[in-house]
Amino acid sequence: MNRDLLFFLTGLCFGVVAGFFVFRTVVARETNAVVATAQTTPESSQIGLATEPETVSLDTDVVARLEADANNDPADADVRARLGRMYLDAGLHEEAVAWLRAALEIERDNLDARSQLALSFLNLGRLDDAVATYEETLRLAPEHPGSLLGLGRVKLYLLQDIEGGLAMWEALIAVAPASTEAQSVRDELEALKSAHPGG
Repeated sequence: MNRDLLFFLTGLCFGVVAGFFVFRTVVARETNAVVATAQTTPESSQIGLATEPETVSLDTDVVARLEADANNDPADADVRARLGRMYLDAGLHEEAVAWLRAALEIERDNLDARSQLALSFLNLGRLDDAVATYEETLRLAPEHPGSLLGLGRVKLYLLQDIEGGLAMWEALIAVAPASTEAQSVRDELEALKSAHPGG
């Protein structure tokens, strides 16, 4: 896609996008941690530019059981990550941050928990924390699809860093061309092209 055209389109969309652009959890399907999480919470949908975020009801019985499990086992990172994911999906972002941070204190290399933490920060309007979290995830795993997608969106739509955002997305397509994240990039670029007369 022509970079000048993308710059024009991004500028056009920015006023609308900056007001309500909320990222949803991007599922990295190849990781066992996410498979375990998906057994207890519905899969979050990826969103494009015009889709309002959806939340799911918090199952208080499941939350109570998981919190009891967490209290009984201070070294269980997985249960804390699952709680963080449930709170994120329910739109309770302060709680999500607390549980995801607790998971990462135990299991620093949980890439999906890191990506979900960045999403929670975005939903709280903590852009600097979100960027720092994505960047740290990519330092640990430069090819992590969810973080390449998420940081690319932040750069393009919120920071208006066209070159930086495109670099993230190009890297994503290069390292994981068959992933759902790469398909999201293709869909978003196609939507931008379609919105531009003669694009």
